[in-house]
Amino acid sequence: MSLKAYLSTPRGQFLSTAMTALVPLLVVWWVGAGVMIDLLRPGASWLAGQLHLAQSISSTPNHDWLVETGLDRASGSQIGAVVIPLGVGELRRLLLGFPLFLALIFAVPRYQPLRTALIGCAVLVVAFCFSACSLIFNSVAVIVNHRASLVMDTVPPPPFTVTQPAMGEAAFFLSGLGMYIAMTVLPLALPIGLWAGMNRSGRALLMGPSQRSDRCDQITPSGE
Repeated sequence: MSLKAYLSTPRGQFLSTAMTALVPLLVVWWVGAGVMIDLLRPGASWLAGQLHLAQSISSTPNHDWLVETGLDRASGSQIGAVVIPLGVGELRRLLLGFPLFLALIFAVPRYQPLRTALIGCAVLVVAFCFSACSLIFNSVAVIVNHRASLVMDTVPPPPFTVTQPAMGEAAFFLSGLGMYIAMTVLPLALPIGLWAGMNRSGRALLMGPSQRSDRCDQITPSGE
């Protein structure tokens, strides 16, 4: 089957419309992520406080976050509470599900796109707040245990110790696993799962038999 013929099939139309929508959405995601990060910071700060991970989260002009954890330094050249920086690059990555989900919403076949977009984006906002908390939890675990994570070693241990006791091995492992899921799995799996769960016709299109198989079934005599 030629490319032109494939793009005329339902699956080809889905792929072409999704890719056409994804490109500008990725541009908006890359350029405007800082604004979205600032808008979602209060919600993430509230959730981190409820989970006893942080006292407050402030932002910088570059849209980085400064997380005041309440951890007290026991050694090192500085004194006072520990502040964890979260870079805009990490936070932008947590928002990747938004352009992916919206691109799937715009692709044909569409099913109640406005309602689906509102529900899906609300779920993605909640997922972003929990994902940001998982990054904070991993950093806190690295600080109190004073060693790199067993799952993701992207956060190096600090040049100081704190007065708080170290976490158990299970909690320390889960902190790294949670960060791995938040940074790697959720941004890709969650938007696809949301779209598939709310768009029954689109799910049937991708999971059903291909157009070529349907044609073969029609050509093959039923008695064979």
